[in-house]
Order: sequence, then structure tokens, then C-alpha cells
Amino acid sequence: MRKAFHSARGAIAAVVFALIFASGTAYADQFSLAGLSDPTNVTADVNFVYTPTNATSGTLTITITNTSSIASSIRGFAFNLPGSPFSFTSIGGDTDPGGPTAISAANAGGVSGYFIDLDFDKIGADATGDYDVGVLNTNTGNFINGGAGGSNPQIAQGQSRTFTLAVVGSNLGSLTTANFLNTLSSGNAPNGNQFFVARFQAVDNQFGSDFAVPTDGVQQVIPEPSSIILMGLGVVGFLGCRARWRRRQSTAA
Repeated sequence: MRKAFHSARGAIAAVVFALIFASGTAYADQFSLAGLSDPTNVTADVNFVYTPTNATSGTLTITITNTSSIASSIRGFAFNLPGSPFSFTSIGGDTDPGGPTAISAANAGGVSGYFIDLDFDKIGADATGDYDVGVLNTNTGNFINGGAGGSNPQIAQGQSRTFTLAVVGSNLGSLTTANFLNTLSSGNAPNGNQFFVARFQAVDNQFGSDFAVPTDGVQQVIPEPSSIILMGLGVVGFLGCRARWRRRQSTAA
């Protein structure tokens, strides 16, 4: 009886221990993109996750996969930064004001040649409004309406690339992935304000271009901390009841 009791207590302790660490776990959000001009053939999938380090720093990890059914290349993308109570000093090493900053190959899927520009409400993306942060495969032109081909890096049809961006600011310990994806672009947007946009070029091996925007709801691929805790408490309760039942059975015997 004592052995079974201690085993149950050990299992409960393990669950509680896991919950303590799970409460700070970041979770990723996945969503799909479709072109404004060709939503059937110009598509992409995005995995977007923010992981806090402390109150003044964290990391954004953004993975983009070009799922288009025709030849095309993704040259850049843009997103927004949440407002108060959060504030941002730099993203990916770039500050506002200032020109674009090069992203190291280590932070761009092993590929050099990408640039990031933090420019609050000034990253224009066609008719989808103005964004706060833009990533492009060139440091010239109008973020993110620009973009270059040739030897410049790009995400071709069927390819995927992960960008790791350091975030510096204040109140970042309580910042979540959802805060980013609930913040829409600003300004005039005939095609609707968006939380994310990708720049496609060389569509169908031509000179055509397209902007792809989110098409559906965001899917969480890891439960957020509150869900993990609730699920874990249920497990703890079950294990506790089971331990008491075993003690009664042993006493009755």
C-alpha cells in the first residue's frame, strides 16, 4: 500500500512540476496566405511564434513556406507590433528611425541578403495598409513593395525559410503571439487591413507580382499556458482520487 501511495504522490508531483514550467511556454500560431490577385494559385503557410526572455527582450520566430501551385517566389513580408502597454526599441537589430538593417544568415535560415526595417506605420504594402516591420531581400526600394530577383534570396515554390528576430523593448514578458496577430495594419486599405502580408514576385515565371494575406482563422498548434494548467489540474485530481481508492481497497482487504 505504501509503495502505491508514494508512486501516486510522485506522479502528482511530476505533473505539478511540469505545470510550473508549462505556464511560461510560448505557443506557435499557424495561418495560411492567399494572393489578392490569384488566391487559388499564389499561397503560403506561416508559422509565427513569440517567445519572451524577460521584461525587456524576447524572440520572434517566423517560418514561411511557399505552397503556391505555380512558379513564384516570396521576396518579403511585413507584420505589425502591438501597442500599449508594450513598447519596442528594436526588431531584428533594426531601430526606428534609421534605414534597413541586414539580417545575418544565421537568423535567416542560413541565407544572407535579407534586410529588416522597423518603421512604425510606414511599411507600405500595396492596398493592405501600412505596417510596422518589413523584411525584404534587398535594402533598396520601397519596403515591401520592392523586391529583387536574380541572385537575391527568395523563397521559391515548395521552399521554406525560418527567420529569427530579436525583440527589445519594455513589458515584453507578458507579450504573447496573439498580441502580434491581433494587431492590424494602419491607414487606407482598399483590400482590408491585415496582421501579416507576403510579397510574391515572378509569378508563373513572369514579371507579375502579388500580395498574399491571411485567408482563415489562426490555428494554435500548442495550447496556451492557461489551457495547459487546466488540463494538468484535471490530471492531478484524477491521480489523487485514484490514490485514495487504492488505499481504501488495500484497507478493506
